[in-house]
Amino acid sequence: MWTTPATPAALLSYLLGPWTLTKTLTYTRGGLSGTFRGDATFVPLAGSPRVLAYEEKGKVTLEPDMESFDARHALLYRFGEAEDGDGGWRVAVFFDDGVKREPAALAASMLAGERLFHSIDIDGASTPFQPPTIGMEAEVVRGERPFNQPGMFHPCGPDVYRGRLLCTDPDLFVLDWKVEGPRKLGRIVSRFSRVLDISTDSQGRA
Repeated sequence: MWTTPATPAALLSYLLGPWTLTKTLTYTRGGLSGTFRGDATFVPLAGSPRVLAYEEKGKVTLEPDMESFDARHALLYRFGEAEDGDGGWRVAVFFDDGVKREPAALAASMLAGERLFHSIDIDGASTPFQPPTIGMEAEVVRGERPFNQPGMFHPCGPDVYRGRLLCTDPDLFVLDWKVEGPRKLGRIVSRFSRVLDISTDSQGRA
C-alpha cells in the first residue's frame, strides 16, 4: 500500500525520474498569466546521493494574446537533516545558477555557490505530505483552502511567495504557490504526472 513520503529519503525516492508538467499562472496584479506545458526531471547530482538536480523544459503560452515561447527552469534539491538543530528534517531547494561543475567536485561545494529558494520542513512522525481531501483539486484552483503544512516560504523583494506540496498519489503531485505583495498578487499551480515505464508502474509491478 502506498503512503505519502514523510522523510527526506522517501521524498527523494518519490521525486526521482521523469515527469510531465502542466503549470497555470494566474495574476490579478503584476506578473504574466498563462500556461506552461512541458517535461520535468529529477536526477541525482554527481558526487552526492542526497542531492537531486531538477530541470523543466517546455513552452509558455501567455494570455490574452496567446504569445508563446520556450522556457527552462533549473533547481537543486538537497535532502538532509535540518541545520537549526531542532530535530526536524529539511529539504533545501536552491536556484541552479549554473555554477561551474567539475566531475570530481563534491555536491556541498557545488551548492555553496547557489542561492537558497526555499526549504521544506519534514517531521516523519506527522507525515506532512497529505493527499488532498475530497474537493481539494478544485480548491487548489480557486484558492479557497488555507496554506498549511508543509509550508514553503520565499521572499522576493516586497512580495512574499507561500507554497505547499501535495502528493496526491504515487504518480501525481502538485506544487501550489501563492504570491502576495505590493507588486504582485497571483497563483502558480504546477501539476506533475509521472512518466511511467510501459512495462512497470511506479510500484515496480509488471
